Amino acid sequence: MTLTNELKETIDSWNYEELLRKWREYPIGHHLFQGESGDYISKRMGELKNKTPHEEQVAASKRIGW
Repeated sequence: MTLTNELKETIDSWNYEELLRKWREYPIGHHLFQGESGDYISKRMGELKNKTPHEEQVAASKRIGW
């Protein structure tokens, strides 16, 4: 999917838990995770993971479930 400025702003507005939830719950091959937008989401997820304390990552993961 093409990464428009609007989509980039939307992705940037998601916090770690919101992005993790989408990462886990959207079906494999979802258009959001393809192409430029998929590359950007992957990059953004890495940035947020590095900025989020481990305890918060674990708590978010437990709230989301698998």
